[in-house]
Amino acid sequence: MLASALLGVGMVLVMGTMVGAVPDAVAGGFGSVPAGRFRDLVVLVVALWILGQFLDATREAALGILGSRVSIEVMRRLRGIANGPPGIAHLEDPQLQDQRLRVMGAGTGIPGAMAVVTGLRVLSLWVGSAGSLALLFGLRWWMPLLVGGLFLRARADTNRLLADLWRNESTVAQMRRAHYFHEQALGIGAAKEVRIFGAGRWLVDRYATLHGRALDELLATRRGLRLALVRASVTVGIGVGAVLLVIVLDTRSGILDVGQLAIYTGAAMSATNLAGASDWDQMFAMARSNLEGLSRMQELASPAALGQPVLPAALPPGAPARGVSFEGVAFAYPGTDREVFAGLDLELVAGQSLAIVGLNGAGKTTLIKLLTRLYDPTAGRIVVDGVDLVDLDPAAWRARVGVIFQDYVRYALPLRDNVALGAARREVDDGRVLDALRRAGAGDLVDRLPHGLETILSRRYERGTDLSGGQWQRVALARALYAAGDGGLLVLDEPTAHQDVRAEARLFDRFLDLTGGVTTVLISHRFSTVRRADRIAVIEEGRITELGTHDELMARRATYQRMFSLQASRFDDGVDVRIGAPHE
Repeated sequence: MLASALLGVGMVLVMGTMVGAVPDAVAGGFGSVPAGRFRDLVVLVVALWILGQFLDATREAALGILGSRVSIEVMRRLRGIANGPPGIAHLEDPQLQDQRLRVMGAGTGIPGAMAVVTGLRVLSLWVGSAGSLALLFGLRWWMPLLVGGLFLRARADTNRLLADLWRNESTVAQMRRAHYFHEQALGIGAAKEVRIFGAGRWLVDRYATLHGRALDELLATRRGLRLALVRASVTVGIGVGAVLLVIVLDTRSGILDVGQLAIYTGAAMSATNLAGASDWDQMFAMARSNLEGLSRMQELASPAALGQPVLPAALPPGAPARGVSFEGVAFAYPGTDREVFAGLDLELVAGQSLAIVGLNGAGKTTLIKLLTRLYDPTAGRIVVDGVDLVDLDPAAWRARVGVIFQDYVRYALPLRDNVALGAARREVDDGRVLDALRRAGAGDLVDRLPHGLETILSRRYERGTDLSGGQWQRVALARALYAAGDGGLLVLDEPTAHQDVRAEARLFDRFLDLTGGVTTVLISHRFSTVRRADRIAVIEEGRITELGTHDELMARRATYQRMFSLQASRFDDGVDVRIGAPHE
């Protein structure tokens, strides 16, 4: 960039000198010394032009590579911010999501990664212009000071608008909301309902409305910036015009010869690049402002902001060897005042199974999120073998935990990877994969799929296939079993929600085999399944109100007994009723 900029200054000097050599070359004739000097200057101009072409091509290639590398680095940092904290609360922070869109350049089409490339282009223009202004010192000392001073003064007037660009948080928030409607209209996730309900036009209209409002706010700022940059260009143009007027007058009075006229005129015109940098200035300002969102994201997701220890403690060997205890745990989701838990006490005994039941909204799934440290308690603590879970290395703890969530992920990957991702830190063991599938009731799936463990579970890929809801749930259960291994923690959140009655019965007939030696937490609305657990806990209004075996809780004739009896009566009538819904 610098070589290309300085070459432009050199071209002004050589071209001016060449023009100044023309009268002597003409007067001396073709074979004269002045003519030979003129020919040498022509050769030099051609050589510099060729060098300039090479530098331009090299510069653009280098900028392309640099832009790609910076983009990759920005994406790496975005992934680090997303995956760095042990929990997921920061991913639900609206401010962080707004800043992520800023970094990606939503609305402007100028991502933050372009700040480096556009900044270099602006710097190159400034260096070339500074070199041209330096040539004017040879004519009048005040000329470069006049033009440079006018540029700096005019630029100072634009700095405020440059600094304010994309700082309007409401604009970014509207862009993020518009982006959501855009995804729903084009993505596969909502495709069925969008078409069945005829919601496509409504989504597009919502996107257009929100995106239009955000663009109106953004364009208002950009119009003001454009006017400021035009004023800067006019101001610099006035200074250059004054310089050119002096050059013309000096030439008329004989102070300057034709060569000096060409040099100083070329230098003055090259100095106008200071004004011509306005477009790159604007792009650089937007990219730089967007890139600032990366620093803001790092602040929002830092351990200090999230209240997390920087150096976690090592996980006790074989944890949980004694058990896991919830001690006076209180929790409210970020941004809300309603407490899901208020003083919850519960003990998970190592090697035993615990079933948790309760009405919708009681906090059953939230308890799992705390247990897996996707969130941290707002008060109280969760203790693993005597150590606070917040102080433990989250990666080491999760390596001992296998979970099947209600909203488990259907990975568009081979069957082997869909199971082995449960323990992605370990080397894939086909024997363990097959054993996990067998224990989950999906042992026959390998033989039924066209390519066995290599079959991609998605029709969006060649030779891929899809599974039924029940088959997918068994694969997700196998993933959790593969993750828990021997002696870990197994968490089953509605593990048979998509199973037919026979598949569910077969699965829970082998419940003790599934959970043998593994500390297990089971959440289910089917009371015929939870009765097989070693202990059953009833959660109501953020507290454990009942705890015991199935027979003990039935004898108490309280909430559990009423819920069990209500569901049993529906089964007697041939109707399968669940207390609650699949999602909370």
